[in-house]
Amino acid sequence: MYKSFRKTRGKRFLSIISALLILISLFGFKVQAQDDGQQLFQVCSACHTIGKGKLIGPDLQDVTDRLDREWLKPFIRNSQEVIAGGDEYAVKQFEAYNKIPMPPNDLSDEQLDVLLDYITNYDPNAAVSPTAEAVSEDPTEQQAIDEFMAEKNDPYANAQ
Repeated sequence: MYKSFRKTRGKRFLSIISALLILISLFGFKVQAQDDGQQLFQVCSACHTIGKGKLIGPDLQDVTDRLDREWLKPFIRNSQEVIAGGDEYAVKQFEAYNKIPMPPNDLSDEQLDVLLDYITNYDPNAAVSPTAEAVSEDPTEQQAIDEFMAEKNDPYANAQ
């Protein structure tokens, strides 16, 4: 009886450890995918925002609600090909944004999915890193930091 109890207990322990490892690996993948999406979006952020208005190109907040992912993928890869193909919406967007072409992007389907997931699930509160905040005890130095951050158009500058 004691041996069967130990076997059951050992199997239960292994099951729990296995489940924990699976959960940790899934969580780690999600964090990695978010980091990858954020990194991919850095290129896009030169012309686009998520929820902060238009720049050179349109604001991408809710873009996956407005447009089908299967349309977005070729457009992100090479918008000029889609425009040249006569897609009415692509032509309309191109004209609405002063005919400034979006540069082609050599991204795989997987990278495009990660990027679109990042845009879809973007949380501005999660994007703020408390360790990234520049703070100084010296008021003159702090003012210089605040002015520098404001020049960089940082939405979190002076948010204390």
